[in-house]
Amino acid sequence: MRKIELKAQQFAKRYLENNMNGTKTAKELYKTKNDRIAENIASTNLSKPIFERSILKEMEKQGLTDEGLMTIHKRNLEQAEHLPSSNAALDMAYKLRGDYAPEKKQSVSLNIDLNNPEAIDKRIAELTSQLKQLDGGAAN
Repeated sequence: MRKIELKAQQFAKRYLENNMNGTKTAKELYKTKNDRIAENIASTNLSKPIFERSILKEMEKQGLTDEGLMTIHKRNLEQAEHLPSSNAALDMAYKLRGDYAPEKKQSVSLNIDLNNPEAIDKRIAELTSQLKQLDGGAAN
């Protein structure tokens, strides 16, 4: 087994033990005390496909399958304590598995003369029209 694969497996196991806290996991595995460095390491690791695959495999080993996640989800609907942390862990699990639709983003550069109210109103109308076309007429 390659060193990166072993590191990915270790990270995945510890990551799940730490309730998907990447910073804490990186601090433990990489022996750093600096939160910023640990956060950067965790972010880098979590963006690599080999680490993502290892986490998904470890999740399956630990019973975080469709059925396991649904059981936790149902439990959360009925409990009153520890909801934020449990829901955050579920959210992260769903994201890792790719269960959410991809986010849609678009950036727009605005070049408006702020001293000309008519130009501002005209540009807002143009942008609103473009948004309606992009959203299939749903924008107001």
